[in-house]
Amino acid sequence: MLETMKRPNIWVVLLIALALVLLVSINLRPGTSATNYEISQFAAKVSSKQVKSVLIGRVNNNLVELEFTLRDAKPDTKYRTSTTADDNWAKPTYLVAQGITEVSVREAGNIGWLALALNIVPILILGAFLWFMVRGMRSGSDGAMSFGKSRAKQIEKPST
Repeated sequence: MLETMKRPNIWVVLLIALALVLLVSINLRPGTSATNYEISQFAAKVSSKQVKSVLIGRVNNNLVELEFTLRDAKPDTKYRTSTTADDNWAKPTYLVAQGITEVSVREAGNIGWLALALNIVPILILGAFLWFMVRGMRSGSDGAMSFGKSRAKQIEKPST
């Protein structure tokens, strides 16, 4: 019974694993559902008291990303804009003074285990692919580099 069971093809397994990794990385990428705004549009929303909450996240030393929600929008709808680090809009005290009641700051450099796994898994898949390729080339005389070697056998004529 076990001899009749077919082992799955390694290429099919690798293709399925790659598809799953891509699917997870696309669906779980943080912040992909936010709508992008210009900083001037954000300033107009703040001045008209439409902004409910702001999350300040530093991208690098000079760039700050502001993710915000509006009072009249759905609670799970997020909007995003970016500005320089020295701009007033990047300072929590300035945002509170403008009438925004919920201001929070996200610390830079905090990546989760999921993001780390999504970056390492494609490298592991590529490494497994290369390992199987090298292993297949080292399989002796039937390997990939066995060209030019004839398997024909010479038959001697019987002497009469």
